[in-house]
Amino acid sequence: MLKLLPFFVYAALSVGRLLGGYFSCVGARNIWRGLASTRWPKTTGVVTTSTTETNTTTDKRTTLTDVVYTANLAIRYTVNGRDYTTQLLAFGQTLGSGDPTEAQLRHLRYPEGSETNVSYNPNDPSIAAVEPGFHAASLWLVIAGLFFSLPCIMAGAIFATSLGGGNDNLGMTIGIGIFASLFAILGVAALTFGLNNLWLAHASESWPKTPGVITYQLVDASDVDLTPDNQIAEHQTEKTYTDYLVFTYTVDGKKRFSNVRQFGQVGGGSLADAEALKARYPADSAVTVSYSPDNPDLGVLEPGISPEAYWMPGIGAGILLFVLAICIWVIPSFARA
Repeated sequence: MLKLLPFFVYAALSVGRLLGGYFSCVGARNIWRGLASTRWPKTTGVVTTSTTETNTTTDKRTTLTDVVYTANLAIRYTVNGRDYTTQLLAFGQTLGSGDPTEAQLRHLRYPEGSETNVSYNPNDPSIAAVEPGFHAASLWLVIAGLFFSLPCIMAGAIFATSLGGGNDNLGMTIGIGIFASLFAILGVAALTFGLNNLWLAHASESWPKTPGVITYQLVDASDVDLTPDNQIAEHQTEKTYTDYLVFTYTVDGKKRFSNVRQFGQVGGGSLADAEALKARYPADSAVTVSYSPDNPDLGVLEPGISPEAYWMPGIGAGILLFVLAICIWVIPSFARA
């Protein structure tokens, strides 16, 4: 049995690497298609289905519930006399989200019976998207693939050196280097996202303004499990509350929708905070919207930089400093040993 142990270990690690490679390849394909779609021909499509759906799952161990909101869309279009249907708005889009406003935005922006442009692949018209171009969501599969494959490579390097009786420090050095790479990916993603929010927040101070109306409002409660993993008899939970909203406004004669109250906003807080925001922006109330002149679909209720906007870039910078410390002190110490 011990002789077969290396086989089972390498087999399991190979499955992990293959799974990670698959995710990365699908993500890379989505990125390529997104970039290529900006040059694809367009045709007019009709939205035949536009609904929202709520799916709730319950963890049997903790009894905590997880809610995912989804927008079910179908757009029919015709190329060379043949009808096609796509459910894809953008390459790399997520199917569902814990944020109900994401599903609401898709549903409101593409109501049933409305017409929209569809960009299709001239070599295979069944491949099409309503919103061509690169979207940040397409990066998540690539990142997920790296988080599957890199730990498997790290574990394989450590196992191989220990099995072969070689220098264990070499395997640890490789493993720690890959571990640092994973954190570096997280740090870069958080820093990039946070800095982008800071830039948008600063730019929004000079954006044009237009009247708007709150069209969707929901105070949602979610449970956070505070119980350590090794304790399963009793679970301690804490409720957090988030006020979700969607508002509409008109720019260039077209009705627009957005869900951004302020750039860098952090969801989840006390019930009193959520109710205070609901009272500030009640449903059907009039608001003033600042919108991007380059992308009128990007609107915000509270322009400018808020303290919350510094959290994400701060976390990203902290992670990268941690990785830098590993590269300067930890990895060289193992390499010299």
